[in-house]
Amino acid sequence: MIPKHTGVGLFLVSALTCNCGAGPSKPAREPSATAAAAVSSQPTGSVAQAAESILKADSPQTPDSSESDQRLDTVEGWLASKGIKDISSESLIRLAALPASVHVECDRLFPVGKPVGQAVLCRRQFMEGDWELGTSFLLLVPNQTRLRVVWEARSAAGTLSKTNVSEDPWVQLSISVQDDGQVLFLEEVASLSCSDAKKRAAQERKQAEKQDMASIDVMERSVGRVCQARGKYAWRGSTFVRVSGPIPIARLPSGA
Repeated sequence: MIPKHTGVGLFLVSALTCNCGAGPSKPAREPSATAAAAVSSQPTGSVAQAAESILKADSPQTPDSSESDQRLDTVEGWLASKGIKDISSESLIRLAALPASVHVECDRLFPVGKPVGQAVLCRRQFMEGDWELGTSFLLLVPNQTRLRVVWEARSAAGTLSKTNVSEDPWVQLSISVQDDGQVLFLEEVASLSCSDAKKRAAQERKQAEKQDMASIDVMERSVGRVCQARGKYAWRGSTFVRVSGPIPIARLPSGA
């Protein structure tokens, strides 16, 4: 059981597989017309490229005006003031030297402890198998002309439809942080809980063909990593460290 955290100002974000910072998601997200066109233009079997095309097509577009670039209360403006002008997915991956990623998007300023003080909250998506998609929360801070990873934790896991490459999330976490940036919490989104994901895996295993078992194995491992990330994190020096959390998945009694 994660401790309650009442009486403290909190900054809350929902960790949607498809849109960090939005409200609760539907069980699956159909691609927009633009995204669908992007998928149809992809060569057969190029799943990661198709997924990236969807995420790019459905991502909010940065305004053409330079006004947002000058506002220090926006991701674009704050990073620009630190010398980071390009916040495209490709640029973020390169500047932060991130591992293989389908898409990275940063959309909120996020308070963290001293001496850092402030970071940008991002969502990194990556393939964990042929059709399995992982998501993590990522905190980045400028470091001269580069970006430094302050903290990263799993936040969601899902699959891509083999017919239209739409996203189907299995499990999802939300993130909240104290106003002073000293403590943050990762908690389950009620509609996409760990217990529901575990039940779904068991049900799909019963109905799956032999050739689909490997995909279910991947999803069970991915769901386990997300659920293990739940808990309370405290700022220690220059990063967040988990100080309390759930019982390890492997130790849960059968049917828990």
